[in-house]
Amino acid sequence: GIRLVSNQQRIGIEASGLVGAIPLVDGRTLRILPKIGEANFLTLLFRSMGESKDLKTEFEEFVSYALSDNENLDYLVARQLMSSVAEIWRRSPRFGWQRKIEQSTFVKGQINPVNTAIRLAQRDRRPVVSKIKSRSYDIPENRVLLEAAMRAFSHLSNFDRTVYASTLEHTVRRLKKSQQLGADIKHVHEGFANGSYGGARGYYQKALMLACVILGNSGLGLDERSKNVTADALLINTADIFEKYLRTFIRSAYADRGFFVGKGGNASVSLYTDGSHKLEPDILISKEGRPILICDAKYKSPGGPDHYQMLAYLMRYRLREGLLLCPSADGNEVVERDYMTPDGLVVREIELPIGNIDVTEAFLGSIVQKFVH
Repeated sequence: GIRLVSNQQRIGIEASGLVGAIPLVDGRTLRILPKIGEANFLTLLFRSMGESKDLKTEFEEFVSYALSDNENLDYLVARQLMSSVAEIWRRSPRFGWQRKIEQSTFVKGQINPVNTAIRLAQRDRRPVVSKIKSRSYDIPENRVLLEAAMRAFSHLSNFDRTVYASTLEHTVRRLKKSQQLGADIKHVHEGFANGSYGGARGYYQKALMLACVILGNSGLGLDERSKNVTADALLINTADIFEKYLRTFIRSAYADRGFFVGKGGNASVSLYTDGSHKLEPDILISKEGRPILICDAKYKSPGGPDHYQMLAYLMRYRLREGLLLCPSADGNEVVERDYMTPDGLVVREIELPIGNIDVTEAFLGSIVQKFVH
């Protein structure tokens, strides 16, 4: 999604469908901002990752504040994150279980008979070798929070730094740095998709969402001695977030009406009889196992290939109408454009006013009634 361009000795970067930050070798950070507005993009990001009603209420207030206040959005997110991390330490941080080998004078866990016998024969003072389970804070969620907290701290005001200095110090002292940040972030995203952050420790959900925003919007440091970038850039694919947001909201809107909403449906479909060229629409809505509506998310103005793709979906799924859903940062109304083939297949381009999320979600919550006949 990024390529270098040059024109008369001037060099630039063209970014397509990404937001986030890239660390530069001179210590500065190149930030790529979402074209639909930071607060609007954050709304899509949060809603695509979690459906907690409590979290939704908190975030709506946060976005409203971010839109109406003169404070920098980075500062607002950073302050919310540090507050959430402080709450985690006040309550109870998540932990995992690690297995380790320990020598002692008595059995603590699962004994290793061979090594114990050897040490007994050697008259070792601590002959019993056991494999035990111990609690550990060294889990992906906590490593992501640590990385985000260290970056968030630099965005705080001087006053807030004094407030949260002890929180950061405690976090750095108790948690371990990530050695594979990309894998840890992926683990957290999968946790959101699986609904893993509710229940007794639901307060982790808000903190991890804010951490994802910070990590996607902050640059990484440099090793001043070697002048080499010591970590990867952190970028978020806006098209993926838009697609997940649409699918998550539509699934939620029709969850109690007997509809199945998923990516590609619940059965594999191919373009050809030999099974080649799998067809996987972004959003397939089914009723009693029968596909009734296909939608494809396009984080751009749909072109010819997008229409060809949708027509292939319609012919293979034997449907008459399909929707190409794309975002619009301007305006407050949904805009529809209809295209009909000579044999009666209809492809509709639909621009969703992301700047007015209520109008967008009112439309998405009624697409079955509107387009399924």
